Amino acid sequence: MYCLYNGEYGEHDLSFIPGLDSILKNQEVQYGSKIGLVVGDFTCIGIEYDWGRRDQRWKIKCNLCGKESYTYHVADWRRGKGRTILCRCRKERIEEEKARKRIERERIKTESKKRREGSERNKRTNYKDEKWIGARTGNVVGVGWIDHSHYKFRCDCGREFTANPTHVFAMKRITDCRDDLCPYYIKRTMYRGDNVIAGEVYEHTVKKALQNNGYSCELVGKTGDFGVDIIAECDGNRIAIQCKNHEVPNGVDCVQEVYAGGRYYGLDKFAVVSKSGFTDAASKMAKVLGVYLCDNAETFEYPDDIGDYTRSLLPIYKGCDWNKKYYELNGEKKTLMDWCAQNGVSVETVKRRMKHGMSLGVALVCKERKIKYEIDGFTGSLAEIADRYGMIDQTLRYRIKHMGMTIEEAVKTPLRGV
Repeated sequence: MYCLYNGEYGEHDLSFIPGLDSILKNQEVQYGSKIGLVVGDFTCIGIEYDWGRRDQRWKIKCNLCGKESYTYHVADWRRGKGRTILCRCRKERIEEEKARKRIERERIKTESKKRREGSERNKRTNYKDEKWIGARTGNVVGVGWIDHSHYKFRCDCGREFTANPTHVFAMKRITDCRDDLCPYYIKRTMYRGDNVIAGEVYEHTVKKALQNNGYSCELVGKTGDFGVDIIAECDGNRIAIQCKNHEVPNGVDCVQEVYAGGRYYGLDKFAVVSKSGFTDAASKMAKVLGVYLCDNAETFEYPDDIGDYTRSLLPIYKGCDWNKKYYELNGEKKTLMDWCAQNGVSVETVKRRMKHGMSLGVALVCKERKIKYEIDGFTGSLAEIADRYGMIDQTLRYRIKHMGMTIEEAVKTPLRGV
């Protein structure tokens, strides 16, 4: 029989195979159904059986380059595990694309480097030039060049010191002589540009305002200050003060911290100064702990009787409108929760009534209208009727609403299992 044997065509004796005719017919049907199958980059254009290897040999054609080839182990190939799923032409294209992208990245990197080197911004500044003598940054004036990395500066307080000119003129990290006795000295940290620690600046501002009001102040604010930034004293009264320079109203944290920190320092008078106001929760906490809340350091005046102050502290609405809605009724402004608590009604009930068109005043005082039903001479709500006839309220409502029964039918219909 002329057939494929070990990859070569020729005459071979296959009479030893039982049922050879039926096998050949089955092969024609089976192989014909697989012609045209596309796997990966290839399409099957012919199938033959290699009687020597006892395996199928598929003739495949690449859909990209049109190259024809043969492959064995088609069981793995059909499942996507073979090595011939992708044609060599595709692999070459992938490698070419990777090489092209790599070359493009190198080109962009080189051009960017040349552009940076040629930029005026990145050129090294020559601080030996006389134009820098007399140049000012903050409270510092340049005096002259000393060596390869240091420059002499004079502070407005009269003290001279040396520093790296880049830190002063370019980065502006140094704007004073950094001496503790210097009136222009403000504690700073590593930062960019002229941005200082806003909290510490605000502490100095509050301290100056308190001193103008007749208080003698000791600045405590630093890491580990236990929540007390300033200890102020006037007429023998020592007050623990915390300063908050936030953009939004302050919460209960500041009140708790200054109270605990003041106790740590042995004080019994506490205050919080903030320019952004306080939340209702902070006001409630201050009322309980006896903490003075001040929203303007210029008008700071600790009350003679902190009890009278805290009794009139609530409600405080100034500075809290950023996250709450207030309702006006009879000339008073309160939150919906406060109005509901005052009238003994739930917030959900009032919201539901207002949603159905009621005004706030009516929604707060109107009574719930309960529908009454009458059956066998008894009048009451569905819950009362269900309790009278030994039923569950949900069962009675389900029968009336979903099963379409009248109330008499719903009550008199026996329950399941009874």
